[in-house]
Amino acid sequence: MLDGRVSACGDNAAMESFFSLLQKNVLDRQRWTTSEELRLAILTWIEKAYHRRRRRVSKLTIICLTFVALKNTNRLNEIGQTQIMIESKFVIGIIPARGGSKGLKSKNIFPLNGKPLLAWTIEAAKRSTVLDDIVVSTDDVKIAAVAEQFGIPVPFLRPPELAADESPTIDAVLHVLSVMYENYNKSFEYVCLLEPTSPLREVSDIDTMVRKLHDKREAFDAIISVGESHLHPSLMKRVIGDSVENYFLDQADPARRQDYEPAYFPFGVAYICKTETLWSERTFFPKRMTSFKIQRHQNFEIDDHVDLMCVEALMKNEG
Repeated sequence: MLDGRVSACGDNAAMESFFSLLQKNVLDRQRWTTSEELRLAILTWIEKAYHRRRRRVSKLTIICLTFVALKNTNRLNEIGQTQIMIESKFVIGIIPARGGSKGLKSKNIFPLNGKPLLAWTIEAAKRSTVLDDIVVSTDDVKIAAVAEQFGIPVPFLRPPELAADESPTIDAVLHVLSVMYENYNKSFEYVCLLEPTSPLREVSDIDTMVRKLHDKREAFDAIISVGESHLHPSLMKRVIGDSVENYFLDQADPARRQDYEPAYFPFGVAYICKTETLWSERTFFPKRMTSFKIQRHQNFEIDDHVDLMCVEALMKNEG
């Protein structure tokens, strides 16, 4: 009896190879209009890829591969539904990674748990099913080389005047959009900004955020990832000479932590905004924005060695 177990048609490595080929030859080829089209595409590919090799692949193996693929159709359909949800709206993922860094030298390519810091964000972007293009915006040839090593070509560099310490990220983003339109005739409905300094992304974060913004596009122009702050603003103090006072002079001091109204910090897991809004308001924090709450362990941005050690410890603990 076929029960879908991997042992029925080979070992784990063989099954992983099968799904890798399925991803490459079916799921990554195009956007599927309906779930039924996706199912038929899977069957057609299996027919072409395996039935023509019957002398080398047993009939039982072919039947088993088909069974396992279709049994996982719910998971595959989630990919299809995500693409259907975006309709004809194109989404670009932009990873800003300039060469200069004060707190941690060469921060964007500094080793983190066996990979350059930048690589964690590139891999998260590549796992997304809704990003039509991924661009690493950098002025540094070493960073560009790392990006290409991990599968993202860098056909153009960021101009030096957009990579200074005081240069706002929005200018680098608008530069990418301009180059993509002028040189490659590509335009996008949504821009997804992915900061390398926030490497602790869950697999579904990017797609979930794009889906939420698209679903609520009539009410909101952007969505940002936020984490609850455990250093509440009401606890902040200002030091003036030898004196200490509340940072906000009119703030009250709650007697208990439970009395604090939750406060959230925008971490760089993802900032997603309509392109037209970026051009008109020049910010990923426009007037109409919604939020995506991240988990506690994601509340990190790597700016120095202490941040790096904390994030690396978390990664190793998670295995």
